Amino acid sequence: MGFTGAQYTKNGNNIKVKLKEQDDHVGGKRISEWITEWWNWTISPRIDANQTDDVYFLRINPKPNESESAFRAEFTSSATVLKKQSILFPCLNTMIDDGTFPSDDTHTKRITAARNENEASPTDRFLSCTIDSHDILGGNPKEKIRMSSAEFDLEANETPLVRMDIPIPPGIHKAATDGFFICIEDLPPDRNPYILRIRSQGVEGYMVNILYYLYVADDEQTLFDFQLKPKIDEMIKNSTITLSDAQKVFPNVF
Repeated sequence: MGFTGAQYTKNGNNIKVKLKEQDDHVGGKRISEWITEWWNWTISPRIDANQTDDVYFLRINPKPNESESAFRAEFTSSATVLKKQSILFPCLNTMIDDGTFPSDDTHTKRITAARNENEASPTDRFLSCTIDSHDILGGNPKEKIRMSSAEFDLEANETPLVRMDIPIPPGIHKAATDGFFICIEDLPPDRNPYILRIRSQGVEGYMVNILYYLYVADDEQTLFDFQLKPKIDEMIKNSTITLSDAQKVFPNVF
């Protein structure tokens, strides 16, 4: 199950980007179930804190004022994950819920609406995901990452920390999602970040252009060091500490 996407050499190591398909399992759940978890995580009020032991979610929805236009998701971010965690994110996806659409809609209507919107997106013209400039799909067809969910409960309790195209009213709603989701497993640990770029074009000209600096650690201590490094880099940039002093004080980070 699953398939190998990009294959390349990084710092003398042979990298194989292994991707899951929607019926594959991680932590006892199918990937098609994890994409519903991704949605509930996305609209949670503590998006940067609520991660799981098995799967690490990356957001593609911008935070308020992060993108200049309502028709663009364009930002740069970083993430630090453990090797044991799979990494899940959509390149392009649609969610239909009964909080913003008629409550008497059936799941069939919701999932059909989500699929129809993605069918209308010019994905053959513009849907791209790369790691270190290498095509993450490795020549495989985009349909390998096309995923749909069964009906699920969408829990909207507070204002999310990301900008939503259609605000979701508080409450528990029946929902369905369809899209192009990527789930990466077993990226080798590396003290240097993987450069992950996500680009796509949705309906009505909506554009996604996101750059992630992705650090992969093999243990909790190294994970802490990786999480600390961007803060130290900012201190060096602001001349709060010199590089040589930072290397002495934080030897495990450099």
